[in-house]
Amino acid sequence: MPHQVFMAEKKFYLVNIFILALFLLDRFFKFYFFSYPSAQWDFIFSWRLSKNFGIAFNLPVPLPVIILATIIIFIILISLYLTFFKAGNFFYTFSFALIIAGAFSNLLDRLYHRFVVDYIDVPYFTVLNLADLMISTGVAMIFFKEIFFKNYNKR
Repeated sequence: MPHQVFMAEKKFYLVNIFILALFLLDRFFKFYFFSYPSAQWDFIFSWRLSKNFGIAFNLPVPLPVIILATIIIFIILISLYLTFFKAGNFFYTFSFALIIAGAFSNLLDRLYHRFVVDYIDVPYFTVLNLADLMISTGVAMIFFKEIFFKNYNKR
């Protein structure tokens, strides 16, 4: 039993390091493209600075509403994260950690710049950042688990 507890703790520890690395990579790209606004890379997609003053897909919402809603959502997400962490549920802990880290990175942009720094231009779709991908991945993981795999363990 102590070995199983150690392995579970190690898995949670490694996940947190991975998510922290993604968070720091996102912050690096945001810093780079904000510091060099004319920079552009063409690697798979076009990488360039884009200022997102709205919410997802640049939908216009007043900044105070965005910040208040983000703080309320943070409280809920952290509560869920802690619940699943205490229960030892790796999947949901990982999913919520991705969402929290991505949302926190975008919140830092809003508080510091009054907009979110986006830098990955997906043609005919949108401009986004790694934080957006973290949020979307975490939400998609939870969605697919709940929709398609909810009864899988009950068989």
